[in-house]
Amino acid sequence: MDQNEKKKKKKQLPMRLNVLFLTVFILFSALILRLGIVQIVEGDMYEQQTEETENIVTKSDTPRGKIFDEMGNIIVDNSPVFNLTYTALQTDSHAKKLEIAEKLAKMIDKDTSKITERDKKDFYIITRGQQTLVDQKFTAQELEEIKSKHEEVKDADREIYTLLLERITEKDLAEIADNELEILAIKREMDRGFALSPQVIKEDLNKKEIAVISENLSELSGIDIHADAARISPYEDSVAAIIGTTKQIPKEQQDFYAVRGYDLNDYVGTSGLELQYETLLNGVKEKKKYITNKSGEPISEPEILAGESGKDLVLTLNMQFQQQLEQAVEQEILKFRGAGVDSAYAVVLDARTGGVLAMVGKKYEGGTFKNEMYGTYLYAFRPGSSIKGATILTGYEHEVLSTGEVIYDRPLHFGGTTIKKSYGGRSLGHINDIKALERSSNIYMDYIGMRIAGFDFDRYQCTIQNCTSETNLEIAINKMRSSFQQFGLGAPTGLDLPYESIGYNSGKPNAIGHPMDFSIGQFDTYTPMQLAQYASTIANNGYRLQVHLLKEVRESRPDEELGKLLYRFEPTVLNQIKVDQKYIDRVKQGFYQVTHGSQGTATALRSYPVAGKTGTAQEEKNGRPVVNEVFIGYSPYDNPEISFSIMVPKMHTEVPVNRTIAEHVLKIYENLKTTPYEVNSGIDNKETQKIEEVEETGEELQ
Repeated sequence: MDQNEKKKKKKQLPMRLNVLFLTVFILFSALILRLGIVQIVEGDMYEQQTEETENIVTKSDTPRGKIFDEMGNIIVDNSPVFNLTYTALQTDSHAKKLEIAEKLAKMIDKDTSKITERDKKDFYIITRGQQTLVDQKFTAQELEEIKSKHEEVKDADREIYTLLLERITEKDLAEIADNELEILAIKREMDRGFALSPQVIKEDLNKKEIAVISENLSELSGIDIHADAARISPYEDSVAAIIGTTKQIPKEQQDFYAVRGYDLNDYVGTSGLELQYETLLNGVKEKKKYITNKSGEPISEPEILAGESGKDLVLTLNMQFQQQLEQAVEQEILKFRGAGVDSAYAVVLDARTGGVLAMVGKKYEGGTFKNEMYGTYLYAFRPGSSIKGATILTGYEHEVLSTGEVIYDRPLHFGGTTIKKSYGGRSLGHINDIKALERSSNIYMDYIGMRIAGFDFDRYQCTIQNCTSETNLEIAINKMRSSFQQFGLGAPTGLDLPYESIGYNSGKPNAIGHPMDFSIGQFDTYTPMQLAQYASTIANNGYRLQVHLLKEVRESRPDEELGKLLYRFEPTVLNQIKVDQKYIDRVKQGFYQVTHGSQGTATALRSYPVAGKTGTAQEEKNGRPVVNEVFIGYSPYDNPEISFSIMVPKMHTEVPVNRTIAEHVLKIYENLKTTPYEVNSGIDNKETQKIEEVEETGEELQ
């Protein structure tokens, strides 16, 4: 390399270094400028972002769905109310809450009945000073011993507080004045809430309270007046028992609802339809999403996610039918009070769908009527001869009875037991299955019970080994129970309420007379709802339909009109009884003869197109023999639209109150048919059904 080239390279090197230094200088200048902008101009924004700790979502209630009857009349609605609410910040102390509660106590009246002893003790400690009370109720040595037991100070403090609660006496609590109890009641509600979630302090404020609080809201941090809705019903006296109630989530169910997205201070259905269809009626809450700083204070306006009102329910109940039948039942109870009648139950079903049109329970007590609507599905009674249709078909199912078989009805004598006989003790002579239903023969049914148990009375011998042993008697009773369950007797009806009785099983038989007692309705017990389903099963040629109250689910509307249809309950066949149609036809003919035959036991109803069966059962009340009067039936007999049951329990004297109430059912229904009256399409009873497969067709509600 020559000298010229070397000199040229030496000159280029400083120039490159200068360019490099200049570039670095420019880059550092830009970096310093950017840091200055970040620190000076945008510093507050980034500082705020670094303090953000979490997103908090709060929820606001939306109106529960309304409930309508089948004609579109509102049964349950929402009435606007104004509630006092408190929304706590995460940083709110007991002292701050106490200060607010003291102010509110001067503005509202607050119920103090829910205050517990523990509430009072906590309040006493807060208001009297924890340290002051500790100094009064502990010696220095005690405190030292407690502190020496624990490595962590908080553990020692926890033990001291627990012991302090135990040492607060009734005399101490008596120092809490009445006005302080109101303060406590208010603070108690404030403590139940969660951060940034409105907690109801008092429901349904009056106008004066609203005015006073509104004037002082600036002094009441976190306090607001919240528009809400209370459940009301124009038919509360009639249907309150099945509609049910809404309350704050019970403690024992908090885990159940928490995993389903509920807040622990939410109101939910706790009984009846409000509980059964909680997920439909409750709706979706409005949500507000907050971003908070380290202190738990919101640092921006919340993001709002709109809520949705609960769905509306349309029931199968017809409130016009319901109320007229209630009046009729009360009228008949008063008419027959002299015979010891003090209660009665009636159920009317749509025979084509299984829908409950009316369910009435009335009890006369203390000079007034008590609504026992729930008795129609929770109370069980001996049904007497009303179940003899099921007995006849059970005999055919187990092949102990031949078509139209004639049996000689006369008193049956058993050694050491009560004589078995038909009503009045007289002989009814030679009768077949249809005549046995028309005249309500006990002996005909006794033969069926004996034969299923393996006993031949005419030869007075067993047809199977050891037929009178307890084991074989139990087998016989269980066979009959299994057959009866096909009709819904001793089985769930499918009624869509949280609880339903399936009747009372009278236990193991220990005498040959027990299968006979079972065959005439003098052993197990059933509810009026089960008896109505049994009547429906006969009316529907052996197809048992699920009993239900829900007819439709609809979108909610702000007015009193029905919204868009979302779901309609379809008739659901639970099972088909295991006998040929020719046997069912004979029972239906027997039921027709009960009301229209020359010797029928309910010919007082012959002017109506009704078929059915009467029943009288013996029970006891306060150690005294009493009777239940029963009637089950369906109408019209040639193409049934309704089925029904009447139960008048524990009367002193037999009177025809069962038939007079049945007449009211038929008369009310006929009158309603002259007005617009919708009956859902369902099973056509006019001809024998050709259903190839028995299956549930109802769509499951989630």
